[in-house]
Amino acid sequence: MAANIAFGLPENEIDRDAEELSSDNARMLVIPEGWAHGFRVSDAGSELLYLHAAHYEPEREAGVRFDYPAFEIAWPLTATDISQRYSCHPLLTQDFRGIAV
Repeated sequence: MAANIAFGLPENEIDRDAEELSSDNARMLVIPEGWAHGFRVSDAGSELLYLHAAHYEPEREAGVRFDYPAFEIAWPLTATDISQRYSCHPLLTQDFRGIAV
């Protein structure tokens, strides 16, 4: 799942995309800057190759809860094992207009 949260969003408009990636469909997903993203792994043997456009800066890290209602994501499975780090991310507020990239 990826959602555009870049600065300048119109009110109540969040562009989003959800794709199923598997060894059967051999697809990949490129996520542009300014897009929040999350992954749901359904097979224990899954592998993820995660590349960044810049060096990791922990002080710039932030997040949004995976179950934010405005994303309108029909996750195929119920979330059962969410880490403390990710379960504490906030929901976006009504006046959220995006992040600067």
